[in-house]
Amino acid sequence: MKKIIISLLILTFSAQLLVAQNLRRANQLFEKRAYVDAAELFLNEKDKTQEVIEKLGDCYYFNSQMKDAVVWYQEAVKNNEIEPIYLHRYAQALKGTNNFTEADKWLTKYQERNQGVTSAKIGTLNYFESLNKEIERPYIIHKTSLN
Repeated sequence: MKKIIISLLILTFSAQLLVAQNLRRANQLFEKRAYVDAAELFLNEKDKTQEVIEKLGDCYYFNSQMKDAVVWYQEAVKNNEIEPIYLHRYAQALKGTNNFTEADKWLTKYQERNQGVTSAKIGTLNYFESLNKEIERPYIIHKTSLN
């Protein structure tokens, strides 16, 4: 009976050590900017802490995989104690998925948290429209056949 208990304790301890090494390796890869490999290891974490969720969002954000970044940043911003930089990255990721209205909401929240005051809000879509009004000949892209 003692051998079984000791075996179970050793097995549990080694599993916890393996998980800690996995997280340590993921953090090392993240610091080296090997975001694809780091994301794989972070995804394998069973207990996804706030730090792991934020780093997963960063891994996808820095690799321009905005759809995946939105998923993880959305999870991260549920926590009200998040740093303002993640609000900004979330808004930029939303813009990368053409969700401009939602992005403007999060940029406003970022400005409120980061500066304490909201600056004049123009909105992304309004900005695009104002640019088109200012340009004398707006650029129109036409599809052409290639030879």
